[in-house]
Amino acid sequence: MTRKKPYDFIVVGAGIVGLATAYKLQKKFPDSAIAILEKEERIGKHQTGRNSGVIHSGIYYKPGSYKALNCKNGREQLVDFAREYGVNHDISPTGFPLPCFWI
Repeated sequence: MTRKKPYDFIVVGAGIVGLATAYKLQKKFPDSAIAILEKEERIGKHQTGRNSGVIHSGIYYKPGSYKALNCKNGREQLVDFAREYGVNHDISPTGFPLPCFWI
């Protein structure tokens, strides 16, 4: 007997990490069914909604280190996402790659 799964992936938590994970899963597996579980009455209620909104793009890490490269990659993906979906943001006028996202 074959039983169909209702979901291919279940993500626990609708904060920034959970929603980013679900987004990446959806991009990689577009035909998959993804459920997001959240205990609160709204998404991003905790830390996600209480941070400064500044992306510190790895400037505090040793140049070329895995942490620095990972931060740089994440920053580039976030800025691309914001541009693609019309999310209001600013890039520091100093030339440093520190985008600020104001929603």
